Amino acid sequence: MAHKASKYQRHLAQIIAAAGLCLLVAGVFYWQRAMGQRHRTSDLNNRIASINQTGLEIADPQQLKELVEKANQQNLYLPEVEYALLYRQWLQAVTLFDELRDTLDNPYLAERAHASAADFHANLMQLRDALAESLADNPNLPLNWQWRFHNLKGNTAVLLAYSVLYHEKDGRKGAKFLTDALDDYKIAIRQVDKVSLSSFERALPRWNLELIVAVGEYRRLGLSEIPPADISRVQEQLQTYIPEAPGFSPGAPAETRVEK
Repeated sequence: MAHKASKYQRHLAQIIAAAGLCLLVAGVFYWQRAMGQRHRTSDLNNRIASINQTGLEIADPQQLKELVEKANQQNLYLPEVEYALLYRQWLQAVTLFDELRDTLDNPYLAERAHASAADFHANLMQLRDALAESLADNPNLPLNWQWRFHNLKGNTAVLLAYSVLYHEKDGRKGAKFLTDALDDYKIAIRQVDKVSLSSFERALPRWNLELIVAVGEYRRLGLSEIPPADISRVQEQLQTYIPEAPGFSPGAPAETRVEK
């Protein structure tokens, strides 16, 4: 009996020792993993701080993409970096828009204008999809960033309205994009009012919203389609009053007053 008890105690001691060793190994593993995560997070924060010193808007796109990839590896979402990338795409779209306007004014560049319009529309659709995806995939995105994404998405929809009116002469699509723009601007206004004390920030989506409504593009667009006879007129108005990401519009003086 004593021999069996002693054997049982040895087996029990071995099991306890093995369990302790497993716990020790697991503890070391998780400690190393936590330290690695901490180091990666610290490195990520340092890189963001370094880029912030020069400004996210003018940072190297490749650096921003690398930050997004590293954040994804850590299951993190960096709205400021994501927004900076999308903002750069917006600036590229505005540049292409300016080039498109130049070609439209030159009858000898009709073929080039057609190709530019196709690229312009494709880039805008990609940007709009990316903005919609960022909002849909991050429902807990802070309101301080949500309103910026909605404002930029609204601006993109305005450019898309211009694009389909010029490229496709499609009044129904044009009205749909303008409706989308108004919806995004209204959401942005509600959100920025909740989180920002800056009168400048609170005015941005309002400026963009009123620039559309005031010049008459949307005065009758409770309708689902821009009448064919009005397409050229609306296109010309949009060409003048395209909103920039921060507000205001290229080609329109800062002292422009909206109709009430």
